[in-house]
Amino acid sequence: MDWKSGIDCQKTLCVPGTKVLGGVSLYLTKLPNYQHEWDQHELPTVILKDLFVIDFGGSFKLCFLSCFNEAPVLTFQRPRLIAGPAFRTFLLECCPVLRRRFWPTFWCLGGRSQTLLRFLLKSKPLLTYRTELLRTADGGQLSLDWLEGPSQQLNPQLTVLLLPGLTSNSRENYILHLAAQAQLCVVFNYRGCGKEDLLTPRLYCAANTEDMSLVVHHIRSVQPRSPILAVGLSMGGMLLLNFLAEQGQQTGVDAAMTISVPWDAFTSTASLEEPLNKMLFNCMLTRLLTGTVRRYFDIMVLWKVVNVCCIPLQARTVWEYDERLISVMFGFRSNGDYYHAASPFHKVPAIHVPVLCLNAADDPLSPECAFPVEAIQISPCVALAVTEHGGHLAFLEGAFPCGESFMDRLFHEFASMILSHGPLHFTATQNHVTNR
Repeated sequence: MDWKSGIDCQKTLCVPGTKVLGGVSLYLTKLPNYQHEWDQHELPTVILKDLFVIDFGGSFKLCFLSCFNEAPVLTFQRPRLIAGPAFRTFLLECCPVLRRRFWPTFWCLGGRSQTLLRFLLKSKPLLTYRTELLRTADGGQLSLDWLEGPSQQLNPQLTVLLLPGLTSNSRENYILHLAAQAQLCVVFNYRGCGKEDLLTPRLYCAANTEDMSLVVHHIRSVQPRSPILAVGLSMGGMLLLNFLAEQGQQTGVDAAMTISVPWDAFTSTASLEEPLNKMLFNCMLTRLLTGTVRRYFDIMVLWKVVNVCCIPLQARTVWEYDERLISVMFGFRSNGDYYHAASPFHKVPAIHVPVLCLNAADDPLSPECAFPVEAIQISPCVALAVTEHGGHLAFLEGAFPCGESFMDRLFHEFASMILSHGPLHFTATQNHVTNR
């Protein structure tokens, strides 16, 4: 082992023309077909501890990005699919991507690397939304961004409802890639996250599903013959799972999917409080959250719900922001009570709608130790696909990961499955297994 580079030179990449120069970087003179060659030989194990710089010179110089002393092990294997027998068989038959190895981008393997590079590298498809404003019972409003064609109104096709992550909206690159694949798509922009004005001093949280219920009922009234596939990403996945657990069998949603959902808010917060994650993710998220409060500072002060001037704006972490503003705004006795209510970890048995969940084992915002494996194994309706790599909302693959990713392909196949087989048949299959 070369201690300077952290690369085991006897188990480096099995690509002809590979040379290790000075223990610092790798020159690859033959990049194509690397998947094919690795698939036929013993898979390489590469442990990386340095941040290498990309430089395109006379030879093709690549960087293996291992952010801040991450030490990922390069493993390519099929996602682990955890589900009941019937659900698992059905998914493997209808979603071929779950039967194949996931090949993450080989120069950014670590979860932090994947998460950060998703912001920088993933493209933004050019989509045009039609924005619709909904008034809420408390006098507020929220916005829905529809992606549709003029001939799609009232057609009995699949309607995809996208729930973005924390501080995100319909313009995020991962949302745009998913929306571009849907025949009819609507993005739920949480209060304060879209372009609409905030009329009441109320934002959003993962534990309160009132706005979610309003959105689903509205979509049902607009598209009465169309099955609804709800897709929640990160915090949007928490909101979606909590909604499904609360509504039981009367959700108005025919099927659901979550991507990079934090299953336990306490565990996710503890991970965000780690020094490196705090620097890379926690501080950034806190700045975005407090930025929303600053944007609507006048109305917050006018309604005098909380002492906006001296408390939430001084938050330095997501926990402090939630403790000082969100838990108070939504009437929880403590931030601990809020986090318990927001965590879908213990709510799997209450979900009666087919749900496919995708998580990465190296997600810095959703640690693997919090995945409810035992509960999912006995659930007839919930399945969990776990990849070794992928980070948070990334799942980058290919040498230049700017386009479609693994999560986009899985979403497409799952949506096609729901559209082809029908949610009623799919649900009936699961109930039959449960009754046996």
